[in-house]
Amino acid sequence: MDEIPKVSSTYELILIEKAIEKKQGELFEIDESLLKISHSRRPIGLAKALDTELKRLIKIEKIAFAIEIEVDDPKNGGKKKFDVINPELINKVNLFAEEFKS
Repeated sequence: MDEIPKVSSTYELILIEKAIEKKQGELFEIDESLLKISHSRRPIGLAKALDTELKRLIKIEKIAFAIEIEVDDPKNGGKKKFDVINPELINKVNLFAEEFKS
């Protein structure tokens, strides 16, 4: 079996997918366009509910959207500050999503 190639860009991934489709088409002797499978999804309103919950968490529960962190900067020998999305906010949104789906 061939090794799975390491992909460094989206473009490379698309090229690999096209090559796989071509090989499958040759194997089954059908047009590659017939190999594509559509995954239809039933809308459950999750996107709108998540947007509403995110706004509620920020406005009512006063959870900061972003927090500032400091990391060591090996190039300059000091510390660098970065803004990252608040992990507490991410956890609460993920919990809400899981509860909403069930």
